[in-house]
Amino acid sequence: MQYRALGKTGLRVSALGLGAMRLPMKDGHVVTDEALKMIHRAFELGVNLIDTAVYYCNHESEITVGKALKGWREKIIVSTKNDYRGNNPKEWKAVLDQSLHRLGVGYIDIYNFHSIKLEKIQEWQKLPRSPIDEMNIAKEKGLIRHIGFSCHDTPANMIRLLDTGLFESLILQYNLLDRTNESVIAHAGERGTGIIAMGPVAGGKLAYPSPPLKRFIKTPVTSAADLALRFVLSNHNVSVALSGMSTVEMVESNAATASLETPLTPLERKQILEALD
Repeated sequence: MQYRALGKTGLRVSALGLGAMRLPMKDGHVVTDEALKMIHRAFELGVNLIDTAVYYCNHESEITVGKALKGWREKIIVSTKNDYRGNNPKEWKAVLDQSLHRLGVGYIDIYNFHSIKLEKIQEWQKLPRSPIDEMNIAKEKGLIRHIGFSCHDTPANMIRLLDTGLFESLILQYNLLDRTNESVIAHAGERGTGIIAMGPVAGGKLAYPSPPLKRFIKTPVTSAADLALRFVLSNHNVSVALSGMSTVEMVESNAATASLETPLTPLERKQILEALD
């Protein structure tokens, strides 16, 4: 497994992160035994970042991740998110407390405003006391280590959010089919903000079959997912490719790709970008 710096946080993160949004489920509930087997296999292969959120997997993702962390906590970087949109800091804090309880941890390594937009942050900044203040207080108390956000806003607005200086990391969409946020990723690199790229396989759209783009790559390409991950990780400003995995086989395949010292050569990346354009 390759490891990279997550911006200026001081964290060394695995190139592959485990997104706990697509855990194996049956009849609306997480199949716990299968999920734990898959998560623990990821940990064994060197994945040291796992990302979850309050409502993932019918509100069972954080609970399952908490079970998986037993015996692994000090080796794993835990990321979760707060989707509260109101203006009451106490209600925002209640969501944080719930996540700490569900995860069974004393602190969260990366705590994110979930799918936040610029206009909401601007609204909160005008309040005497807001969830932003509560986030900073939680960090001062050691309940969280680093402040981040996930975002689907416009690239221009994401850049403005980065420039507030409030955040140490950003989770955004980036893959072969969606390069909209490349300017944001470049700006984050200049600022030293850690970038976690979600949807590297485009929610499964790039899983099969292997696209003709593989003709540009000298080393064997095992699948379209392999190529998709290589592309994301070849962007030097991306710290983590966050993949929503649900089977041990997916974990093992993606971990093998994330273990490549050079995902793509500069020439291979250039040729792929030209072909995509």
